[in-house]
Amino acid sequence: MTGRVRRAAAVFGLLVGCWVIEAYWGQAAETTLGEKPHPLLTWVKQHPREGSAKPSPRMGYETSYGYDPLRKLLIRYGGHNQGGGGEQNSETWTYDLATDTWTLKEPNDAPPGVCCTQQNVYDELLRKFLRFRSFSGSHGWQSYREIALKDSSVWAYDLDSNTWRAMRPVPEIWVHGLRGAAYDPIRGVTVIHGGENAGYGTAAYDLYTNTWHDLKPTGSVPPRNLSQPGFCYDGSRFILFGSQFADHNQTWAYDLDANQWSILPVKEHPPAEKSSPVLAGDIRNGIVLCSVLGKQGHETWVLDPQKPEWRRINVPQEPDYSGARNRVLLYLADENLFVLES
Repeated sequence: MTGRVRRAAAVFGLLVGCWVIEAYWGQAAETTLGEKPHPLLTWVKQHPREGSAKPSPRMGYETSYGYDPLRKLLIRYGGHNQGGGGEQNSETWTYDLATDTWTLKEPNDAPPGVCCTQQNVYDELLRKFLRFRSFSGSHGWQSYREIALKDSSVWAYDLDSNTWRAMRPVPEIWVHGLRGAAYDPIRGVTVIHGGENAGYGTAAYDLYTNTWHDLKPTGSVPPRNLSQPGFCYDGSRFILFGSQFADHNQTWAYDLDANQWSILPVKEHPPAEKSSPVLAGDIRNGIVLCSVLGKQGHETWVLDPQKPEWRRINVPQEPDYSGARNRVLLYLADENLFVLES
């Protein structure tokens, strides 16, 4: 079908299950060779499937994800115990979406237990999952000596060797929990903004040089202490929208080369009052998918940053309702899928 644009699919993992949506933002084209067909604009539960193998992390909450496209495995790192509450843990799992298989990794070491650890990233160029500092020791049993000895603003996990390493960059930027973080695969850096009580504004981490950069962008910027904003990279710019605890209805774009934030003049937007949006960028088409908590439950929205325009997708069924900090969304470019766990 010449002249037609094929858009992205989405896969979701939930406390009670995993969902898949194939979403086309423009006109639908034929499925590319090798890509798995999914029903259009429809969420489909993927995990647990009938007869799903064990073990599994039981979808304990406040976790984060990365994706290794070479191994075609999701990397899941998170806090809290397997039942979804209590002590802050530091477990590392992989998930094979094609076979619905979870594998508990038992690495040499691990960062200190943590909660509210959403928005970590996978460095595709150096093939490392990056865990940025969040809340440790705030509740549940935990050794403060362990935290003091092991805490670092950045830990890196190598899937091939099953090894965690505390990077300890100097100087450190002490990243706060509930920040926005997104990876730029073109420049090979991670940009971070926001977080509870954060005072550093917009910062970038370069794994290759193990260096933090306090970017100090010019002009207007989003609030530096914004708690859990929706944040992603769309293929050219970083997009920020909303918050967990604030009524933040502005849609922002950050240009790393120009080191400048700008407000996108959208006519409408997803629910923004304490709606805990999660964003992921379809970098193949420059489109952003948003899952947000509305008054009636989950809502699925799409942003075209170039127009700019938000619009809601009226899917037949939204994923089951979940708590504010229990959702993680990411895009798998090689599979043309979005993945959400809630």
